[in-house]
Amino acid sequence: MPVRRFVAMLAKPAIASLVAIALAVTATPAAAVEDGPKCESSKVKVAGVYARCVLKAEAKGVKKGRPSDIGSCVSDYAKNWNKIEDDLGPACPTEGDEGSVRALLDAQTGLTTFLLAGVTTTSTTSTTVPGPRCGDGTLDAGTFERCEVGDLDGQTCTTRGFVGGELACGTGCVFDDSGCYLVRFVDNGDGTTTDHETGLVWERKDGADGTPDATNLHDVDNTYTWAAATADWISEVNGLSADGVSQTGLAGRSDWRVPTVLELASIVDEGTGSCGGGSGACIDAAFGPTQPDEYWTGTAFPGLPTFAWFTDFSDGSNLINSKTKASAVRAVRGGD
Repeated sequence: MPVRRFVAMLAKPAIASLVAIALAVTATPAAAVEDGPKCESSKVKVAGVYARCVLKAEAKGVKKGRPSDIGSCVSDYAKNWNKIEDDLGPACPTEGDEGSVRALLDAQTGLTTFLLAGVTTTSTTSTTVPGPRCGDGTLDAGTFERCEVGDLDGQTCTTRGFVGGELACGTGCVFDDSGCYLVRFVDNGDGTTTDHETGLVWERKDGADGTPDATNLHDVDNTYTWAAATADWISEVNGLSADGVSQTGLAGRSDWRVPTVLELASIVDEGTGSCGGGSGACIDAAFGPTQPDEYWTGTAFPGLPTFAWFTDFSDGSNLINSKTKASAVRAVRGGD
């Protein structure tokens, strides 16, 4: 069968079939019959748009002689897929399959571009597979292989249109960008913010009305001495209970702590607020309201036991001050 004809057969019904199968594998009874087919149909449509977007990016890369940039394809796909699940919820035959379906689509579009490159194939008893051996450690240029074990062909998350992260070589010798991210700081919607670059999870502040509120641990207007911040306040953030054992803190976690000076300095954004020529704190909006002022760190100053480090979000500086001074504080915990 001519390659062009085979690819035409592969790129349309095969992709649709794979998506339909993936959506049905873990099917559960639909909450509302009329919404079940609507959810499935919408997901198949989003999958088709993603496959088309990726192939267009591949075509552009081939034409210009450079790696394809599928960052916008990935972000649009994830946004639309998650919106469908948010809107239709348990009515969807499957849920939480955005990543697994995208992996199928990536493998299928990768095979399509490989065939169109004119690479020969080798028949086996069960299927037709590419001639080059994926996984042998040798990247075969001009074939379906986009990467190999230990060889990403100079590609990174950023060269593929992402903000950062760790690119890997996945099954079928196609790029696995599940470790890449399009936005560094993400509001988790539970009073916390994740930093994808460091993996740390931060407390998100609220209550920016200019008045401290002792009943709200997360009020941005509250200030504490260093001793209070590193003892009483952080204990309450961790959900300190009467028995000292059964406790549940912010976002259901009890491993919060006051950050080190290096950790706190890492979230200063020199392109925003007064650091970027404007006004306000030098920090991403995903952290919620932030005072353009000093924030305590848990790092004491070795030479002066009554002093500790702070980060100033009005200018991004890191200095020391007396532990008796009242300053703001933001909790942090290690990522999962």
